[in-house]
Formats: sequence, C-alpha cells, structure tokens
Amino acid sequence: MTFFDDNKGGARGSDPRTSHDAAKLVNKEAKERIVRHALRDHGPMTMEEVSDYAGMSINTLGPRFAPLRRKNHIRKSRFTDGSVIKRPGASGSDREVHEYQPDKTLWLENDPGGYEERRRENFNAGIDAAIEEVRRWDDTDEIVEDIRKLKI
Repeated sequence: MTFFDDNKGGARGSDPRTSHDAAKLVNKEAKERIVRHALRDHGPMTMEEVSDYAGMSINTLGPRFAPLRRKNHIRKSRFTDGSVIKRPGASGSDREVHEYQPDKTLWLENDPGGYEERRRENFNAGIDAAIEEVRRWDDTDEIVEDIRKLKI
C-alpha cells in the first residue's frame, strides 16, 4: 500500500479518484498553522484538546501532527526521564501530549520538502526588496540596518 506524500495530495495510491480529488482541496498549511498556533499560544495539548480548542474534528487536524513532528515544528512532550507525557482523552484512553517547538533553527534541519527553506528565502528576498525601496527615497544606513535585522 502506498501512502501519500506530505507535500502532495492526501490520498493513498489505492484510494478511489474521488478521494484524490478531495485531497487536492485540503489546505494542509492552514491546518498545520492552526495546530502550531494552538500549541504555541495555549501550551502542551493532546490532539483531542487541539481539535476541541479549534472547533474542528480530530479527523481533520490529527493527520497534521505527524508531518509537523517530522518538520520539528512540534514535538511530543516528555518527562525528564524521557517518557512521553500522556493524559486521558474523552474515551478514557491515554493520549500523547504535544508541544510547540519554539527553536525555529531546528525547523530547517528536518524539512524534507524544503518548505521552510523556501519560505525563509522568499521572506528574505522581500526584505532585500524593501531595503532597495528605502534606499530610493532615503540614503541613511540606519533605517537599512533596522530592516536588515528582520531577516531570518
């Protein structure tokens, strides 16, 4: 059985055409952003808690956790002994707790699709364009240096 690539449609090779058509409509980046922001703004949570907080189904957001872990955007919360922190879910079963990975330098180290690297390059290109625009109407290096500090 062939599973989907995180950067392409979210359907298996064996799935019917309707599944592939539906997968093309899914905005994975938006769902990943919801998960990241929920964990960043509200601290460690289970998939179930993130879904409840966002008002979305666990079936909608749950599939975004593994890709975010692979990209090092989030990680499983651990005790000091290394064991994964778990909390009981609505069914009573233990659920793993996840947390936001604030060290964005790690994001670039494990980005198989190169998304974060491209995002960083595009952002920095925008900063360079802003610097050129500022130089057209103001020749002070102080402003340029302030803008240059925004680069990532």
